[in-house]
Amino acid sequence: MPTRAHGSGEKGFLVVAGGALREQEAAVLSSFVRLAGPRGRLAVLPTASAEPGRSASGAAEALRTHGAASDVLVLELSAGDAERADESDFTSQLARLDGVWISGGSQSRITAALRPEGRQTAGLRALRELLARGGVVGGSSAGAAVMSEVMITGGRSADALVHGVARGSDERGMGLAPGLGLFPWGITDQHFLARGRLGRLVVALQAARLERGWGVDEDGAFLADLSTATVTAIGPCSLALVDLSPADISAPGVRGARLALLGSGDRVHGPSGRVLPRPGRRALDPGRQPGFTARSRPRQDLSAPLEPWERDGLLHLLEHLASDPTQPAVARGDGCELALSADERTRFLVGPDEDAGPCAVDVLLAVRAL
Repeated sequence: MPTRAHGSGEKGFLVVAGGALREQEAAVLSSFVRLAGPRGRLAVLPTASAEPGRSASGAAEALRTHGAASDVLVLELSAGDAERADESDFTSQLARLDGVWISGGSQSRITAALRPEGRQTAGLRALRELLARGGVVGGSSAGAAVMSEVMITGGRSADALVHGVARGSDERGMGLAPGLGLFPWGITDQHFLARGRLGRLVVALQAARLERGWGVDEDGAFLADLSTATVTAIGPCSLALVDLSPADISAPGVRGARLALLGSGDRVHGPSGRVLPRPGRRALDPGRQPGFTARSRPRQDLSAPLEPWERDGLLHLLEHLASDPTQPAVARGDGCELALSADERTRFLVGPDEDAGPCAVDVLLAVRAL
């Protein structure tokens, strides 16, 4: 399963947020503003939104709150308006910028304008040139989904595992389409833990024959430095890394894949997927609670069996496994099974402070439809 090669000439930064920014908004947006430079010229692209004017106004105000200059430009590009994306006045706007923030909504609206039917518009080329100048492109929710070469357009984990990739809008399953191709090391997904999207990311990786998927949770993000090929998590339990390179995919589902869940300051070498926990991390003491569920959203029914794709279900499974690594943590429901287990490579780390949250590395992952 090939991955896109990292070219030594790549430059620039990506700030990829999972949506619903709250406690981490300051860390995420101030990072974006800082990377654009002290006098960075910034713009908002609200194409994904059903209410682009309102979306642009909110995003611009948030950027100003976190350090941007007062004159944040709004890039006017309607969904599906590829002609506008090819016009010289649109691309000349992009040529003067140091950073572009892509706001949320529907990711398909963005690609219908910038990459219609897989075609690279002049606007998309200008966005790539912005990165080549050392600039920054950021996005939240739909703005995160469009970052990769292969884009997930929608679908639930259960439908993806049972029905696979849908060939048309009237079929059950999940949707895939060409993304903007700005992030070079796999597929990005968003609202990841909150909406139980691990299953659909696994299916997307199989269908695209890619090794790694990067799931960003709500109120979290990652920063990708393209020049150093380094990805850094922002926020506790914010980034899930799924690695299918060691997996057995000969049977339906996946066995032997690896999962990491990372928090603030933990890093990954993008091309290899090697996890580099932040300095000061230490092994979880036996008998101690790891704290994966410390910030999870409350379960609606505590007496009900854990289902694989329920809100924050993956956090609960990791909590069980870290508390007793000798026993697999398994969830069944919705026609699927999700199992986590540990071996000699698996590590559960905590520290150096509560803001980082715990970290899980090299957890064994198995997913299948029942």
